[in-house]
Amino acid sequence: MVGPWVDEATELAGWDIERFLAIARDGGRAWRDAAVEYPPGSVIVFELLDRLSPSGAVGLVTAHRVLVLIALSADLAVAWLLHRRDRRAGLTYLLLGLPLVPMGLLRLDIVAALPAIAAVLLVTRPSPCPEPVNEPSRLTAAGALVAAGAMIKLWPALLIPALWSGRRERAAAAGIVAGALTTMWWLLWAGAGLDPIRQVVDLRGATGWQLESVGGVLTTLADAAGLRTLGPEEGVRLELNAFRIGTLIPWLVTVGRAVAVAAMAALAWRARRVASGPDLSVIAAVMLGCVAALVVTSPLLSPQFLLWLTPWAALLMADGHRQPASRLPAPVLLTAGATVLTGVALTIFGPPDLADPAAAAMLAVRNGLLIALPVSCWRWLGRNAPPSGG
Repeated sequence: MVGPWVDEATELAGWDIERFLAIARDGGRAWRDAAVEYPPGSVIVFELLDRLSPSGAVGLVTAHRVLVLIALSADLAVAWLLHRRDRRAGLTYLLLGLPLVPMGLLRLDIVAALPAIAAVLLVTRPSPCPEPVNEPSRLTAAGALVAAGAMIKLWPALLIPALWSGRRERAAAAGIVAGALTTMWWLLWAGAGLDPIRQVVDLRGATGWQLESVGGVLTTLADAAGLRTLGPEEGVRLELNAFRIGTLIPWLVTVGRAVAVAAMAALAWRARRVASGPDLSVIAAVMLGCVAALVVTSPLLSPQFLLWLTPWAALLMADGHRQPASRLPAPVLLTAGATVLTGVALTIFGPPDLADPAAAAMLAVRNGLLIALPVSCWRWLGRNAPPSGG
């Protein structure tokens, strides 16, 4: 990540760090004067990278190294937090994420995971007394951490239904309030109405399926099998910092998002009905299933997105687990299979060669494991959640 092979800025051409600095160095106001596909928390980090780096091309190399150090620090901090709660959770997290470390250290996905994990561990921390006087402050702090994570990457906002399902309604409400206030500040500062939200959600108007997404893999396989002929503008192309194929079908994207929301609601409702209290593993199972539903129905599925799953899979090994230590929960096994297959596919092929039929077939199996994750979490909740007092 920081070796001599990236001493030249040309070696980093096309990498995410190039886009990060372009956003930070743009003379106008983000989201108003130029479209930006990242939430405000990410843009703040981009500004930090720019300030810590010299100007010119040499600044790209420096910013790249600073980014790697920030992401590595966040990764180790997550592992340390999980280890403090349960040694198996910390070890599981490190092992699950190992095939994806190179991708994670080049972006902010792990940085967003840190406040999300801290929030859950804060609200499920065993208390020394039945009614601690600092309980409201802990729940408020957890809500602020949820909002902080969502301002870097949107997915930590899924903690709101997960905390509700784990009977931490006050923490969920604090997250809603903190998120609403932060979003209001963001929109007022940007001065572009609600358009900044649209820019983040639709990635500045991308037109193709990312190669590794469910739609991208199916398009690749259909083209290879002769079931569909791609047009001259539908082949593999670099669009908005991602290799894409085919053309997005708006109604199909909408259906995918509706399916994701339905899966999230079903998981949260099931956990709420079967669990009696704020059990850490229950909240983790809901988050794992919800994040998997979000990832697998998205038209963009980059390999580092799987790092959104690994902390929650690791937490299924901590607190309140009800299976023998020698037996891994099925959601953990599915997550491990998905990360390993992703790492192997990228090692053998790598973009844009992921459009190769063999790579697409491997990714199709990987996507199948991701599709199975919400179902597996649903079944795990029914079998392993502590019984509800109701």
